[in-house]
Amino acid sequence: MPPKRRIQRKMLKLSCEWGSCQELSSQMENFCKHVEEHLTCLNTEEDVEAGEDRMCPWRDCGFCSVDGFEELRRHLLFHCYHTKLKQLGQQVLDAQPELGSCSIAYHNRNIIPDIPDNFICLWEDCEQPPYENPEWFYRHVEMHSVCVDIPTGDSEFSIRCGWKDCEATAKGRPKLREHLRSHTQEKLVACPGCGGMYANNTKFFDHIIRQSAME
Repeated sequence: MPPKRRIQRKMLKLSCEWGSCQELSSQMENFCKHVEEHLTCLNTEEDVEAGEDRMCPWRDCGFCSVDGFEELRRHLLFHCYHTKLKQLGQQVLDAQPELGSCSIAYHNRNIIPDIPDNFICLWEDCEQPPYENPEWFYRHVEMHSVCVDIPTGDSEFSIRCGWKDCEATAKGRPKLREHLRSHTQEKLVACPGCGGMYANNTKFFDHIIRQSAME
């Protein structure tokens, strides 16, 4: 089961872009389950030529896996996560239309980074097996920051990071969560226009303002 996460402020509109599919979901759990069903069908198809099943079926992606189905599966689960980030970016733009829009070609919106390996938690003494799905991985890592013991009422208590070979400290759980993203490379928002991912809204705003000025 995927770890639980705090409730989103607004309902998500997660659109499946697998081939001609237009399924919509409002929750990541349902969205990922839907894409998993596509993956199951793809992996059990017997009439597909060798290698053809390694082409990413997500619209405007074009990725071709050279390492087989497991790499393609990991890649497509990243599309799920990326779709959520783009939707969060769209919510930001809808709330602040004065920011403008991205001028980079729309067909780039589904280009995502290579994901050569599963996602591994390196928090001390953590025995969680590696994750294929980045969404579940990031939720899991966030739970480590939530579970750290701090004195009642001391929101800026100095917490030592438990990540392997890290000696950093953070004042309070929010700062620890922010610090952990430097280890996991988690992004919080993506541009719905070009697909670029950003660690925070400020960097996303800078991107939109810069692109709007180029129009």
